[in-house]
Amino acid sequence: MVAAYNRGGIEELVNTPRHPPGRKRRVSVQEYNGKIFPLVQNKENLGIPWTVVGVQKELAAGYNIHVSVSTLRRYLTGSGFRPSLRKPKLQEDAQWSLPWPEEYCRSLADYLAKTRQTI
Repeated sequence: MVAAYNRGGIEELVNTPRHPPGRKRRVSVQEYNGKIFPLVQNKENLGIPWTVVGVQKELAAGYNIHVSVSTLRRYLTGSGFRPSLRKPKLQEDAQWSLPWPEEYCRSLADYLAKTRQTI
């Protein structure tokens, strides 16, 4: 502390960061602005659905940039991007493939006959 005071006075003691704030970037700002941002921005502008995993695979194949999904998600959400929402798949009801038991038919017929109803 004395050495820091001798170097710059009280200002050196008050305003000197001990270490740079935050974690180190896996992708430089220039690389992000030059490759990742335009890739996602073009997909957004054209209305092409995209996912973080899909962008990660395109970066690895096209630009040889290997970044984890969580890191890429953090970068993209920091820039205001949100992955495209997937439309939920409609689940079709399974068709009844078992034979209909005879006693069900008889009991339905008996019920309809007793109540004087028809199908």
